[in-house]
Amino acid sequence: MALILAAGKATRLRPLTNNLPKALLEVGGKKIIDNQIETLLKESISKIIVVTGYQGELLENHLKETYPLVNFIFERNTEYERSSAAYSVILTLKHIKESVVYLNGDVIYDPKILNQIINSPYKSVTAIQKIEWDEEQVNVILNNDGSIKFISKKIEESDSDGEFIGVTKLSSS
Repeated sequence: MALILAAGKATRLRPLTNNLPKALLEVGGKKIIDNQIETLLKESISKIIVVTGYQGELLENHLKETYPLVNFIFERNTEYERSSAAYSVILTLKHIKESVVYLNGDVIYDPKILNQIINSPYKSVTAIQKIEWDEEQVNVILNNDGSIKFISKKIEESDSDGEFIGVTKLSSS
């Protein structure tokens, strides 16, 4: 099972997102969401929860029309302008009874990353990358054993061990 969060307005990408959710933007000739769905299908994941919000009907219609055999569950976050990703996740908890692959709906990643996360022996595992710090990214602080101690946009550069890239596996517990 997968969970894709795609509710936000993406105001920093205006005018590209004036009338379009970020997940429907094309990068390299393919919609961001299509890259994600196709990668999930290659990993035999066809039950997918998608949280929509801004222009949600456009995204939901695209997914239903493009992937009629996929078992989509749509949750609409009507509070997308005032809420966080955590709120979107809470909306989906009633559907999650097993481990879930969590993806931010605006992420383009190497399919090998998803494969490594799915096949990790750990019940929960998160992909991070070590890049130059940016106040807009979601940063992480790691414990000595490599586990995540803290994850937030409010981590100072000197404390950051890397950026959460929006790809993770979470156990149902």
